[in-house]
Amino acid sequence: MNWEQVGQEFMEKLPQIGIAIGKFLLVVILGVIVEKILMALLKKVLYKTKMDVAVISFVLSLSKIALKIAIIILALGALNLDVTALTASLGMFGVALSVALKDTLSSIASGLNIIVNKPFKNGDFVEIGSYSGVIQGIKIMSTELLTGDNKVIVIPNSVVNTSAIVNYSTQDIRRIDMSMGVAYGTDVDTVKNAMYEVVATNDLVLNDKGIMVVLDKYDASSISFKARFWVKNADYWTAYWSVQEGFVRSFTKYGIEIPFDQLDVHLNNLVADDKEYPKPPAIPKEEPKKEEPVEEEPVNPLNKFDTFFNEKFAIKPKKTKKN
Repeated sequence: MNWEQVGQEFMEKLPQIGIAIGKFLLVVILGVIVEKILMALLKKVLYKTKMDVAVISFVLSLSKIALKIAIIILALGALNLDVTALTASLGMFGVALSVALKDTLSSIASGLNIIVNKPFKNGDFVEIGSYSGVIQGIKIMSTELLTGDNKVIVIPNSVVNTSAIVNYSTQDIRRIDMSMGVAYGTDVDTVKNAMYEVVATNDLVLNDKGIMVVLDKYDASSISFKARFWVKNADYWTAYWSVQEGFVRSFTKYGIEIPFDQLDVHLNNLVADDKEYPKPPAIPKEEPKKEEPVEEEPVNPLNKFDTFFNEKFAIKPKKTKKN
């Protein structure tokens, strides 16, 4: 190896190498400055949107990684290196990573959708599919529910995004529908007046929204009455239980019987019944179809004249004599 030739070639390329290194450092320095400015602006904008802290942290981390990758690619390009293979490799790696983390990415996208559309917020009492409870936390991957018996249910956001969501906390007031059954034969007005009295005298009921008490339906062993009234959302269960207890006390006071399921069986002696009962009318028979009259062809008067002439003037054959 001729070291003098190598040294000479290096000295010839030294300016180009210096320029490339200068470009590399300039791109890195400018890239870091631009990254800090963009991240500061993005952070300021995200916190103004009042998003969940977990979502903001995730978006900032993802943006920071994307900016660093862009700076590395631009810096390598400044060294006159071919970054096509690197870009293709990063693309293939991204595809493979997205396939491997399909469910995870679906939950992340669903979490962002929940944050943007806001079907519920922390503290709301909701029903998601077959689960119900108070929203305890909305994370980037899952949503946490706190049930009435103090259990925490963690639901993936991909499941939340595809389930029917019932939010009981969006409105200030709610309607209560309550049914009560009474025995057959009970006076209807007595039941309605008793139920109305219980609802109207309850302090938690919003009387200005109207109270309705109606006969709802006939069950197998009872007549069902329904009361409808409005309460504040926060007083729903307290009002429900107090009114239900009031119905029982009121029915006892006014002698209204609350029946239980029962079956009455009547045993009758089998005796001959000689009483004559009227017979139902017979099924009417179908009337025969009437034949449509056949239209006769009109008679030609000339034909009648020919018939008359032939009968009067026709030549009759002679009778032959017998030998």
